[in-house]
Amino acid sequence: MQSKISFFNKTIFKKNFTHYWPVWFGYLVICLFEIPFGIYICSRNVAYYTIEAERAVERTNSYVNLMRAVMSPILPFLVAAVVAMALFSYLYNAKSANMIHSLPVRREELFVTNYLSGLLFMAVPQVIATLLGVFVCAAVGITELQYLMLSLVYALGNMFFFYSMAVCVGMLTGQLLALPVCYVALNFVEIMLEGIGSVIVSFLCFGMSNSDFSLSKFSVLSPVYYLSKKLGIGTEYLNTGGYAYHVHGGKTLLVYVLVSFVLIALALFAYRKRRIESAGDLISIGWVKPVFRWCVTICSALLGGMVFGSIFQGTVSGTKEFVITLCAILAVGVVSFFIAQMFLEKKFKVFSKKRFAELGIGSACMVVLLCMLEFDVFGIESWTPDVSEVKMASLEYNSLALTDEKEIEELIDLHKDIIGKKSELEAYAAEGNATYGIAISYKLKDGSKVKRYYAVPATQKEIEDKNSVIGQAVTILERPENVMKAQFGVYYEDNVPQSGYLERYNQDVDQYDNENDLSFNAQNAKIVYEALIKDISEGNYEDAIRFQMSTDNSGYMSDQIYINAIGLQFYNKNGSYFPDDQIREEYYSDSYNERYSSQSCSAYLTIGKKCKHTIAALKEIGAITDESDLITYQDYNMRYQDVDYIE
Repeated sequence: MQSKISFFNKTIFKKNFTHYWPVWFGYLVICLFEIPFGIYICSRNVAYYTIEAERAVERTNSYVNLMRAVMSPILPFLVAAVVAMALFSYLYNAKSANMIHSLPVRREELFVTNYLSGLLFMAVPQVIATLLGVFVCAAVGITELQYLMLSLVYALGNMFFFYSMAVCVGMLTGQLLALPVCYVALNFVEIMLEGIGSVIVSFLCFGMSNSDFSLSKFSVLSPVYYLSKKLGIGTEYLNTGGYAYHVHGGKTLLVYVLVSFVLIALALFAYRKRRIESAGDLISIGWVKPVFRWCVTICSALLGGMVFGSIFQGTVSGTKEFVITLCAILAVGVVSFFIAQMFLEKKFKVFSKKRFAELGIGSACMVVLLCMLEFDVFGIESWTPDVSEVKMASLEYNSLALTDEKEIEELIDLHKDIIGKKSELEAYAAEGNATYGIAISYKLKDGSKVKRYYAVPATQKEIEDKNSVIGQAVTILERPENVMKAQFGVYYEDNVPQSGYLERYNQDVDQYDNENDLSFNAQNAKIVYEALIKDISEGNYEDAIRFQMSTDNSGYMSDQIYINAIGLQFYNKNGSYFPDDQIREEYYSDSYNERYSSQSCSAYLTIGKKCKHTIAALKEIGAITDESDLITYQDYNMRYQDVDYIE
């Protein structure tokens, strides 16, 4: 009679729970503090609200913020590594590995039993804490239990994926400490390479900047980073004073859950093929060793190139910067390659013809790739779109959205002119001259986004020359319609002022300037807003734009522009700074894990002496009694020249 094949061992399962009880008990304590106790604290933190309706709104908001934290992948990411190290620790000691595998227990049985034990170590405490959280919610008057239940689903999904990944990594490593190191590295290697690569590209390619680094389609390969950006509960601030909540990231998490089954299968396959004598090796699977070796080499080489390139960026010519970066990458890469091999072989004598040949081929490929970037073989530097391909173009970090075809064409012509003056602009910056940064970005009709950044001269002479790079930019930016779009949003005609303020600076007896902002109500904000619109329409705001863009040390326009800025808050039923909701959502999603209300916008403006309507409005509402109450930048700076300092 054929014996029954088992995939689960009760004895080992019980041993895991009794032997590793500090692991699951510790996580249970964390969950209890995070969920039921956290919910109770949320209800206590709103006790100072005297109106019950306000207290209820803020209690719910605080509770939802807590659930957002529970959905975060950070804690499951960390706990998964600890649990995997505990349950599969026997694989990393030769004595323990030989003893366990000498028992009449199949490897599949060991794997499944230990895997399920670890999964329950994390899942059961989370479920217990959530159930207790339900009772706490009932006790404190929180009725929105759907967010608590969804946080449980998200937490379990995170646990399942990260634990599967940790176990898979554990099957490929032969040392206990190598598991967390490789596990963390795999979770961040793509985002690290992408970040370092963007810096290297910014050194080698004219117009590229790493300051706009954000999620890309490849960031999915860095799970903990990608999930932390995609999962959560978005908060929309309503004009009524309440909040609307939107749970997002479910589809993304589902994809990772499905990938978990592939990781489990790969881990089981690696366990079945694993050599017991590999215990103590850094990497236990032969074909993984060259992958590890080159991952270490490439990451270290690019990091070295980034560090040395950053030191000399902007201080030498483009050619010298390329040579320095290339030499740094090759030097660090060679050293890292052999250090990685020493760890793999656990000895210092790793120099052989085979390794030198492998290193030579890899180095040659790296040199070719860098040279292709430097000489723009990929067309990165010289790229400009066709007008028909552009849905929206923007200037100055998305503050001005251009949708008119003629203006888009004008911006593209400016872009081409900058590219044509590459050598001239790079030489000017390398001499240490002050420059102004012009940012150009395109939203293409195929959904992609392209951004470029250029440092250009912005002296008084350059600004007043309409044919210069900065002069062409000023021509676009100072048009009344564009000023209003940039300052007040695309739908500025529908803005309803809610409040505002004027920055004031009062000098005390010790000649120190104290900022004393003067706030005004909606009625007065409307008066100031309408006056600003008049000044912008008549071209009175142009001096302020030129002043803000100038890098002239002589203080160009400083005697015409006031340091007293004006801030305004608006309600707008459309309320976006961008032409459509899709662009707004994409813009914010890179930096924030929540939705911002489409009904809220603000403006912060610098005014000058030519803004006669605005100055008259400030007098009308009593913000100033006379124009002398406003201080120019020149007068403000002169104050400090008269101050006596005591050492």
